[in-house]
Amino acid sequence: MMNYLLELAAIHIILVVGYWILLRKERQFGFMRMSLIVITLASLIIPLIALPQLFPSDSPSISSFTLDLTLMDISLKMNTTSASAPPSEFGINHLMIFAYLTISGFFLFRFSKAIFEVWHIRNRSASFMQDGCKVYKFKNLNGSFSFLNSIFIDKKLESDPAAYKAILLHELAHVKYKHSYEVIFFELYKICFWWLPTSWFVLHEIKKIHEFQADADAVKNFDIHRYSSILINSTLKMNGLSISNSFNQIFTQKRLQVMKNKIQKIEPLKIGAMAALILLVFVIFACSEESNNLSRLATTVGEDNTSNSNKSIPLVVEKLPEYEEGEQAFKEAIENQIEYPEKALQNGVQGHIFVKFTVQEDGAISSIKTVRSTIKERYPGLGGECEVEAHQAISNLQRFTPCIYNGEPIEIDMIVPITFTMSERVLKEIATNKKGVVEAYAPHTLGIKLNVNFQRNGEMLEGTVFDDFGKTIEGALVSTGSENEGLLITDKNGKFQFKDLSQIDDIKNPVAYKDVITH
Repeated sequence: MMNYLLELAAIHIILVVGYWILLRKERQFGFMRMSLIVITLASLIIPLIALPQLFPSDSPSISSFTLDLTLMDISLKMNTTSASAPPSEFGINHLMIFAYLTISGFFLFRFSKAIFEVWHIRNRSASFMQDGCKVYKFKNLNGSFSFLNSIFIDKKLESDPAAYKAILLHELAHVKYKHSYEVIFFELYKICFWWLPTSWFVLHEIKKIHEFQADADAVKNFDIHRYSSILINSTLKMNGLSISNSFNQIFTQKRLQVMKNKIQKIEPLKIGAMAALILLVFVIFACSEESNNLSRLATTVGEDNTSNSNKSIPLVVEKLPEYEEGEQAFKEAIENQIEYPEKALQNGVQGHIFVKFTVQEDGAISSIKTVRSTIKERYPGLGGECEVEAHQAISNLQRFTPCIYNGEPIEIDMIVPITFTMSERVLKEIATNKKGVVEAYAPHTLGIKLNVNFQRNGEMLEGTVFDDFGKTIEGALVSTGSENEGLLITDKNGKFQFKDLSQIDDIKNPVAYKDVITH
């Protein structure tokens, strides 16, 4: 989603800048409206399109396929899984989403309120038909506006027939060109992408173009000098959803200037340049999306990302290898064959092992090796047995369907991350088992240091563990900080209690840690 929003913003900004340079001062209002619509639609659609690379690299590269396989919640005493799952936490991502939706909701509320006001005025007004649209007369409207197929005019304008006619011609032009539909579209775009400056620009620009076009249409059937005088002395409102007066003196002067200028055709060079820019953006971003997808498949883990194969494999292939019995069977086969090593289990060892292997032309597996082990990185001396289990599970797999390139089977490397993970229930069991606990949970192997409030009452030490946001943490590992280590796991309320300190020497301030487990 983040990638989509970033591409949408980049596309919209690039194309709006192109519009601002090439078309902003033109007077072909229909073409300008269409350009803004195409630009905005392009920003919405192009990030969703994935095209093949137009110029694939001639130099061969390795293609790897990554499948995330997680072994969840291995019990200390039994090879069964627990149904319990750690509670989700309200993190920064949730906060950002909440803020995003709140601000969008605010703008949506304003948008809905404006439509409701139009509906309210319509229900309290007398109406008649004029050139195929309904005209509503309302007391004290202080101007006029149009919305969809309806025109709303202040009843007091009837006292000045010339002004009434000029304003009616202006609003009929809005209805004729269906300006309200465009305003609704750009309002909704702004509601969804309020953080994008160009979403505000295009909304303001389209409304300005609407007024220029309505003026140009009105003066075809009305004296331009008289119309200009009425424009200065009357309160013509912006069409669409805004009920309040939106015309200031500067904009009125701009409209007068535009009406007096002769409309000229847009230079073909500018049209061609704008079209070329849209096409270029389409090709760059649509093809980069496919390239990103392929690069995600081709991403290797760690510094060792070379192949054991003597063959050079192109990045773009027709068909990636698949496990003959399906992806689910592939996961189940690995899960069923891996036994959590006893030593790793007793010491609470968790982490990832990234196993690379080659799928040969006949689908057989060879060249199994570890390209990275976070277990070895975090638990020196305790990761070897986990690697052996991972390698053995991969070697016992059935055949794959081979990778296909140019209609022929080829060798290709694949990488499978296997994650060894335990639940908090299992970690609590480990904490109560004295064997190996101190070695497994030495503070330097743990990721997040937490906040501890504590007090000592005689031979008892008790307290509560919090995160940086003040939320209590269940399942945190608490250390007394002494050489003769004392360790506890916090309960569901984040509390811990050392009841017997007689066996623990040199007690310091207790320290709490939360293990970092990434998937």
